[in-house]
Amino acid sequence: MLDANARLGKTVSWSVDGLPLIGPYSFDHENPAGKIFRKFMTDTGLTVLNSFSSKASQATWYDTRGHSGRIDYLLSYANRLPHIQAPKVLTHIGFLLQLPNTQQLADHVPLAAAADFAIEFLQRLHRPWSRSIVQTIASDALATCWMKELDQWAQSTEAKETMKTAAHNGNP
Repeated sequence: MLDANARLGKTVSWSVDGLPLIGPYSFDHENPAGKIFRKFMTDTGLTVLNSFSSKASQATWYDTRGHSGRIDYLLSYANRLPHIQAPKVLTHIGFLLQLPNTQQLADHVPLAAAADFAIEFLQRLHRPWSRSIVQTIASDALATCWMKELDQWAQSTEAKETMKTAAHNGNP
């Protein structure tokens, strides 16, 4: 699951191998973050599972001013798409996660899907994340993409200023 803060439009995307990456179900227009997310999906060969189901193309985020959008996504490898059943947005659970007596949604709502394939989980690691751990969990191509993006972000002015502010406030 990914909180991408990106809105994908209705344009269908395919991998170079002809596997579906992004389906046609969306009610949003693609924004600049969506274009970056689409490129990420193409570069990694991952599939946006909730773009292939009308029940999963609903809003996944709401604010108190009445704005909403699908910015959260279920991701998997494209060859797993036939094994995914009934991805959906759990709006009713979203209400249960709000403060009592809330009349409108004001945050993210959960997504769910059933899968008919086995998933092997790694033992819980009791050490900080490192390149080798990410490479173990992800494919080499995906790990390379993640680490490149993370390195670029860490070198950005915004990240450096945030780190300085946190250190200054005693939150290193």
